[in-house]
Amino acid sequence: MGRVSTALKIDRDTSDLVYALQDGEPHVVISVKKIAQNKALAARQLGQLVSAARQAAGLEEWTPGATIRKVVTDYGRLDSGNFASTMQQMDNVAVIRGKGQQRKVKNTKPGMGATADLIKSLAGTTESCAAGSTGGSRREHPAPPSVAPRSAPSPRRQSLAARRSDDATFTTADVSALITRLRLPPVANVSASLKTPT
Repeated sequence: MGRVSTALKIDRDTSDLVYALQDGEPHVVISVKKIAQNKALAARQLGQLVSAARQAAGLEEWTPGATIRKVVTDYGRLDSGNFASTMQQMDNVAVIRGKGQQRKVKNTKPGMGATADLIKSLAGTTESCAAGSTGGSRREHPAPPSVAPRSAPSPRRQSLAARRSDDATFTTADVSALITRLRLPPVANVSASLKTPT
C-alpha cells in the first residue's frame, strides 16, 4: 500500500482507511455508508478509487470496466442499465477507451489528484470536499462584533477644545457660557464666593 500512498500523495494512515491488500492487490474497503447513495455518483467514485489504486500499484495501466463493475455491485450501487454511460462520465478524471464489455479506464494526472482529494474527503481527513463527494462542510469563524462609531463632537465643543489647546485659558465669555449652560449662579456671585479670605 506504500506504493499507492506515494503515487496518490496521501499518507499511509489515510490510504489504509480506504484500501486494504488482498492477494497482493489493493481493494476498496471503505464503509459503504461513506459512498454516495446516488448510484451514478457512487459508480464514478468507486471507478476512480479502483482504477487509481490499480494504476498506482503498477498492476495495470488500463483498468477493465468489468473490474470496476464488480466493486460497484459489491457495494450495492450498480445500475446495470446505465453503467456504461456512467463510466463514460468519468472522462473528466480519466481516459476511456473501448465499448461495452471492452471498456477500459486510465486515470489522468489531474484525475489522480482528484482521486486523492476524494480519498481524503471519504476518509474524513480534510475540512472541505468537492461538491457531490460527501456532506462535509468548511468550518467558518464568526465575524467579530461590530462597534458603533463614536459621534462627532459638536461645533461648540470643537471650538472650546481648539481654544483650550491654543492658550490653555478661559475668557470671561467662556466662563459665562459655561455658567449659563450649567445653570449656575451669576458670575459675580461665583467670583465673590471664590475670593480668598484675608
